[in-house]
Amino acid sequence: MAIVISRFCYEFLSIYGEETNYYCKSDETCYSQDEMMATVENGYLKEDFVEIPKLLFSDISKQFLNLYNVYCYSMKKVSDMSNRELIRVCHWYCEENMLNSQFEEFEKAVLSKIAIKWCDDNGIKYTTKNYYAERV
Repeated sequence: MAIVISRFCYEFLSIYGEETNYYCKSDETCYSQDEMMATVENGYLKEDFVEIPKLLFSDISKQFLNLYNVYCYSMKKVSDMSNRELIRVCHWYCEENMLNSQFEEFEKAVLSKIAIKWCDDNGIKYTTKNYYAERV
């Protein structure tokens, strides 16, 4: 079996936030840390689990704003904004400039790059078939 990168991005990597999540190589499922510990207690090997990178949506928002040379918005520096502010500002900027589809493509590219590197680093097979493709 191989991970379909686009599906992995949206099912696993898009779990934004600070919670640690794990991918189980045995059953190709995503687990929270508590679920992973319970699964290990029930017979799975801890070596079967790989930590999924932690992502903050605000990081992608900030990268997108930097791409468009937006360093200040409503008289506030992007570098001084909280995570919540970054997300809102990026949303407003995309709305005002009709960049929603560009943001979606940017997010997809960033997540795909992270997913491919993660798979390579952890020896996990993957394919770049489209999101709706079935597992191979």
